[in-house]
Amino acid sequence: SMYAHIVADIHSSYRYTKASFNLFQKQSEKQELFPHIYINNLNNLIITCTQLKKYNEIPNYLELLNTVRTNFKSNAELAKNSFHRYAFQLLHYIRHTTDQDNKTIYTFLHDIINEIPKYEKQLSTLEKTDLFHQIIISFFYLGKYHQCLYWLNKLRNEEKLVIREELMVFTSLFFIIVHYEM
Repeated sequence: SMYAHIVADIHSSYRYTKASFNLFQKQSEKQELFPHIYINNLNNLIITCTQLKKYNEIPNYLELLNTVRTNFKSNAELAKNSFHRYAFQLLHYIRHTTDQDNKTIYTFLHDIINEIPKYEKQLSTLEKTDLFHQIIISFFYLGKYHQCLYWLNKLRNEEKLVIREELMVFTSLFFIIVHYEM
């Protein structure tokens, strides 16, 4: 599926990722033996479903990702990894589906924000940056510009954005856009 994704054959990527997922479901003991692979598989399945607009499948995969997250609490790395992927994908998903009202999105968003302190020290700078961007975009989507600005400032002041230049540019432009909206 990685090759198919790289060559932009999203339909093949979905087919191969779904086949891997089905193998994990049929042989559930493999989920415990290879949890990183399972988490990545779920993440990739959510990405390909989003790209193909198969939104009806995503809630099931998000729930499985959330279950993995709670099942691996004893393993800090797995818990952190699954939290990051769950939060990122959940925020991305709820903004791209029209069946969620703003109150539901706001509730999900605050649940994720409340959980960040548990994993914040374990998250890499890139993971924090990605997650914070999803939070910023979600607050903007909801029209909560003051909270959006809070997270923009948190990102600009507390995080080192030297990893990816496009994120630095996005943050600077978004800062201006949020002030305009306010």
